[in-house]
Amino acid sequence: MKNRRLPLTVAMILLASSKAIAMTVLPPPDNSAAAKEAVYSLAQGCYSIQSPATSKHARRYHNGGAVDNGLSYELNAHSVGEAEKFYLKPTSFSHYLIYDRDGRYLATHQPLQVSAGRYAGSYAEWKLDAVQSSNGQFEYQMHNLGMNRTLRHGTDLKSRLTLR
Repeated sequence: MKNRRLPLTVAMILLASSKAIAMTVLPPPDNSAAAKEAVYSLAQGCYSIQSPATSKHARRYHNGGAVDNGLSYELNAHSVGEAEKFYLKPTSFSHYLIYDRDGRYLATHQPLQVSAGRYAGSYAEWKLDAVQSSNGQFEYQMHNLGMNRTLRHGTDLKSRLTLR
């Protein structure tokens, strides 16, 4: 499986072993053919998530909670090598199930929290939109279908991933 890194702004950047995907909460999504193709091209790829604000990468950690065995993701890995790798499995146009090497889903649960889920479904399904940055690369917004919220940093750019 080739490694790619994708930029992800506002919330994070999706990085795959060699390419980065940026996830962001920038202007409204670009509906151009190029932006749509950028989102579609993520299908079946392996990526990591990186914050454009802090340049740190997402990795799984134990938060001590009861939901999903207390497992979640935070933005505290300093390199792609330390980062969790995520596989993007398309469920529909621009919609993906995103799961890690151990089969845990980038998922959500109440009260608006991110977890390393064990089951597929709307709380583990994400709609991705692309926004072309000034350097010509695409950044991506990740919107969770079950919670109807966007993935982003915790308050004050803490390492915790949260929903807005």
